[in-house]
Amino acid sequence: MSVYINDPDLEVQTRIRTQNVPGLEGTLVKQLTSMLMDCNSYVQTFLCLHEILNEGRTTERYKIVIHADRKPAVEHVRRYNGPSCSEVAALIPGNEDGTIGNRDIVVRRRGVLNANGNEKLHTVSVSHRSYDPLSYVLLLPDGADGWHPELSFGNGKRQRKLTCLMFYRWRLYQRPGEFNSILAGCRLFQHYLVDQFCKMESERLSYVANNQSKMRAESYSRLRELLGDSGGPNDESEAVRLGKLVVLPSTYVGGERYMRQKMHDIIATSTKLGHPDIFLTMTCNPNWVEIQRSLLPAQSPQDRPDLCARVFMLKLQALMEIVIQDKIFGKVIAHVRVVEFQKRGLPHAHCIFILDEFSKNSLRNPEKVDEIISAEIPCEEDAHLRK
Repeated sequence: MSVYINDPDLEVQTRIRTQNVPGLEGTLVKQLTSMLMDCNSYVQTFLCLHEILNEGRTTERYKIVIHADRKPAVEHVRRYNGPSCSEVAALIPGNEDGTIGNRDIVVRRRGVLNANGNEKLHTVSVSHRSYDPLSYVLLLPDGADGWHPELSFGNGKRQRKLTCLMFYRWRLYQRPGEFNSILAGCRLFQHYLVDQFCKMESERLSYVANNQSKMRAESYSRLRELLGDSGGPNDESEAVRLGKLVVLPSTYVGGERYMRQKMHDIIATSTKLGHPDIFLTMTCNPNWVEIQRSLLPAQSPQDRPDLCARVFMLKLQALMEIVIQDKIFGKVIAHVRVVEFQKRGLPHAHCIFILDEFSKNSLRNPEKVDEIISAEIPCEEDAHLRK
């Protein structure tokens, strides 16, 4: 498997538990294994890793070394800084030609032997319905299928393809009266989220790579000039040495063309309408009532990044309606916003608003500015503001 999950905190917590209560992990694993053997068809069909290790059929040891002090010279100066909070990350190594390798998993079927007397190996693709229940047995103890390209919804002629994003949005939704084992996974739930995000991104990138002709990638003449490929026979060999050219369109969120297009749109808006008048920042508060009352027992907001992001986006939409529709600052003729997570785990948004000329003039009044800007510590009577 070419995706590695990095979670140092989980390793530390596991060591503390095993040191405080000797034999805890072994007892817990036996109970879980017994339960899964009764209700999970995949556990009944395929061998578990601990069975292979207990039989002593493998002596290989592997170690991954990450040199944290090595940073690419051409990237942003702070992009590869160490995280300032506890978070889960995915490491996706690429092939020599720069492409992303296959994320398949390999399983051994019980009782099916090869010529050497060992269990035959079976490869399960990341887009196979069995990938999720085989990778996250504890989150899906009943062996429920994951997403696969053949899924669709609707009736008759109105059937539509069920995308990877649609499927996992549905699976992560918390429904009243229904226990969702995925949402109760704490750190393993975060591993699950990161892995599914990688799956969705790989599906998008695969579509882009396989549909270059539909996107008219050959028309990006400027890019070819930068690579030194003029279409001549001498340049063709150089292009082959560099690898296959795949152009990410501006519709690919997070790509270079996407970011440049957004930047050009903002500059054009400012050139046409003038400088922004209001710069507003909104940060997610994990103590919001909507978040606290939706947590499962013994959970903290750090265990539910999906819940924090969902409540934050709903409150951000409400804030935008107050500013734009209710006109608390005046009439807004243009606005731009960006949501960031940075390295603190919680989302926050930066918003700029451009007002019409009448509202601009009213902001030049100091009394009006004092009405919308407050830089003081709330009094003791406003206890809810002092939290």
